[in-house]
Amino acid sequence: MVDDRPLPEPDSETLLGLLSGGRSIALYGLLFRRRQNPPTATEIGYFLQNVAGEDAEDVDRALAPLRAHFAVVATDDEPARYFLTGWLHIEQGAVFQPIDLRLRAEVLAPQCCAQCGDRPIPDGARLRPAQRIPMRWGGQATRENLEPLCEDCATGRQQYFQRWDHLADQIALAVNHADPRMRLGEFLRVMSPAWVRADLLEAVASAKEYQDDWNRRLRDLRFLGWDYEHQNRKTEGSRTWAYYRFVKAAPWPVNIHAAIKAEADRRRAARKDRTADALDP
Repeated sequence: MVDDRPLPEPDSETLLGLLSGGRSIALYGLLFRRRQNPPTATEIGYFLQNVAGEDAEDVDRALAPLRAHFAVVATDDEPARYFLTGWLHIEQGAVFQPIDLRLRAEVLAPQCCAQCGDRPIPDGARLRPAQRIPMRWGGQATRENLEPLCEDCATGRQQYFQRWDHLADQIALAVNHADPRMRLGEFLRVMSPAWVRADLLEAVASAKEYQDDWNRRLRDLRFLGWDYEHQNRKTEGSRTWAYYRFVKAAPWPVNIHAAIKAEADRRRAARKDRTADALDP
């Protein structure tokens, strides 16, 4: 779905706040200028190689950073032409939140992809600000929700998120809870029966405020009557990811902190009783 906001000019601050790297900005400029005569895949490949100074590659992969924000539609005829038709429609009534150049510079300051570790020098990585939780899921254009990703990792994340866009309304409700434990529990429940990768859970835990020990908040769920499964998978290159899956829920107590403390005290007392019984001849 497309909304009716005017498209940004290729040299505008709005576009610079959305896209990173000369390739994406140059490719947007090509599509913007040729809206009345959209280019073919061959023309886009030629442009990337001879104008933008980039190696020709799969067109859909090159367009992925643009498609995170704009509707780029390929025709069914042969050869296919690529139309820049407008902004993507933002669901849940979310307000468009372009990041300003100062925030963009702050996010990119580490000069390292937060996921794979590649750098502009010497790896040639093209970094861009990426949302940890997309706006359509309730994420915000804040420093806490942004991190630097190379274009390959950013594209992979977008594809991962798109698998769950049909649950966007439910996910936004889960992410909106004030307590990080409630965010984690309700998010796992919404995603059930799917396994959820740890980096996405970390982002959900920190959706309102940064959690320096989100794993502890996840473990707290078991003190509240919730449960989940855990497994490690070595499926993305050489990296091992932790995955979690919802098992059961329980009503949320009025005072979460007090409920966790009471359960911790109960377990501590039970361990002491078991130790005493074991020592009793």
